[in-house]
Amino acid sequence: PAAIATCWRQCAALLAQVHQVDVATALPNWETPRGLAEELAIWPNVLKHAQDPAWLAAGTRLGEQLLGQLPKNPRIGLVHGDFQPGNVLFEAGRVSGLIDWEISLIGAQGLDLGWLLLFSDPQAWDAGFQPLVPVSQAALIDAYRDAGGPAATDLHWFQAMAHYRMGAIACLNVKLHRTGKRHDPLWERFAPSIAPMFARGSALLA
Repeated sequence: PAAIATCWRQCAALLAQVHQVDVATALPNWETPRGLAEELAIWPNVLKHAQDPAWLAAGTRLGEQLLGQLPKNPRIGLVHGDFQPGNVLFEAGRVSGLIDWEISLIGAQGLDLGWLLLFSDPQAWDAGFQPLVPVSQAALIDAYRDAGGPAATDLHWFQAMAHYRMGAIACLNVKLHRTGKRHDPLWERFAPSIAPMFARGSALLA
């Protein structure tokens, strides 16, 4: 557990480094920054694939809550897009790389921190599909801030956004698996977490 806690803290510190990249210098003219309203507008078209009406209702309700509470001045910069320990490489217990950049963007960097908090929040997941996180969310936020992370604001909103986004992705992937279009039993294991994920997102905003 101590070694795993160290890995989680290193992830948070690594995210701070990603968020300190000067995009004007390192990525000039790469893409137009994406606003939060634009980001939020992507996900109803994914959520609509929910096969369970209760999933669709809960996800729709969470999306409406998010739209009604948009952060006013989010920190804009490089966003990895899927920042969680499964995409961080380690060698001898130390960070050695960060992979899976294909959905990276210029946008609100709180999206990355909210995503990391989702993956470290036991309340977001079914009892049979729990993350192994021997470190508190407060400790992860402190590790991010201590490493110079600039986007630790509006965290309840950004974590709730992560719940909405991950829940919508799960609804689509469960459908693809159950209809035989893409066989992946992992999503059957994931399915019981969809309802608590949406519920936890709504609770964070309340």
